[in-house]
Amino acid sequence: MSINFNKYIPALVEAAMTNDRRGIRMATNAIIRTLSRNDDKESRTMISKLKSLSSDYEIGKLTARNTNFSSELLLNNPIPSSNRIILNNDEQLRIDSFVSGITHSDLLIKNGVPPANSLLLYGEPGVGKTSIATNVAADLGLPLLSVNLAELISSYLGSTGKNISRIIEQAHQRPSVLFFDEFDAIASERNSENDIAELRRIVNVLLVELDNWPADSVVIAATNHPEMLDSAIWRRFRVVLEITLPDKQQRAILWKDYLETSDVVVEDNFIKNGLSEIELSPAIIRNISLLALQQALIDGIPIEVAVIRSLSQSRITLSKYEKVQLMRRLSENPLAYTHRQIARIFGLTHTTVGDILKRSEHSGK
Repeated sequence: MSINFNKYIPALVEAAMTNDRRGIRMATNAIIRTLSRNDDKESRTMISKLKSLSSDYEIGKLTARNTNFSSELLLNNPIPSSNRIILNNDEQLRIDSFVSGITHSDLLIKNGVPPANSLLLYGEPGVGKTSIATNVAADLGLPLLSVNLAELISSYLGSTGKNISRIIEQAHQRPSVLFFDEFDAIASERNSENDIAELRRIVNVLLVELDNWPADSVVIAATNHPEMLDSAIWRRFRVVLEITLPDKQQRAILWKDYLETSDVVVEDNFIKNGLSEIELSPAIIRNISLLALQQALIDGIPIEVAVIRSLSQSRITLSKYEKVQLMRRLSENPLAYTHRQIARIFGLTHTTVGDILKRSEHSGK
């Protein structure tokens, strides 16, 4: 085999040193095409080796790693979130399936199947997207790189591209979970009139990176505004999952879990048919519960009263129906609050409370 590769070797080396994946592919394919002009055994063997390496590279099995990995963003041993995550059956199954695919990546790669290692989570604020990412990293035993893109852009506008490149490079240096929070801050529609040229370039870089993410690493992105994402972004994530607000039964579990302690017990009916009627995210339920517990434990306020006060102090606007349900639960046994007590809690007159409860009893609501 006597072939001159002088024009291909420098291009291949330059592409490898600059992590130009497109350049690596082009130079490798050019070498394979050149070799294919010969029909000798040595050329055929070399073509086979190059195609095998190229295939491993495409599915992420072959990736450059740097053993001297260090970063201020790295959490070597992510601790499972202390926030209670309650998912519906479909959400839990899909998260479990995602984790299982990563843990069985060797089996998948052996059969030529690239593991689904990119996950896009979307949903309202406080539903647990960040906690899910943290738990996935903990379940996989991988370090976590967590990046809030909105903060990164606002703090380093003008250097965002370099910072993103540095973060991606760190994520490539060893198996890890890279978590992009507030992903819409950088992945919004590229054709937006208010878009910035630098951000458009970064989106293009991200698209390429997502197409070539190493099989033994995971990238997770989260957004509260899915409508802002570029359509091209959606296609790059192998798994896309909406995390919804908890339903009534899930909210009851959250309230009970967060409110009850060794010194505080909440009446079940007040939770199941009172607090659980209020549509709130897990994060808000947790915050309200902690504020209420502080008032109940330190000031000696009944926990039911403390929760209602905390809702008001947190500027949670209750609907008429939600207020009536709370009033009814307070008035019923075993709590048996009087109309005057309930009136003081809600800032109403006792006659108004009496009328509300009377109408509620007649309507059955």
